[in-house]
Amino acid sequence: MAAVQCEVFGAVMVTVQWDVCRTVMDSVQWELRRDMTVTGQWEVWRAVMVTVQWE
Repeated sequence: MAAVQCEVFGAVMVTVQWDVCRTVMDSVQWELRRDMTVTGQWEVWRAVMVTVQWE
């Protein structure tokens, strides 16, 4: 029984860790994507404004 419980526990832990890891990765990627998008839009907008003012 101990061996079976260990196998089940190990499988559950791996599954839980995988779900947690995947959730964390999705969150991190989403944050990075959002930051990059916001930064990119800001950079483009600022460049356009500077160019317009310079003209």
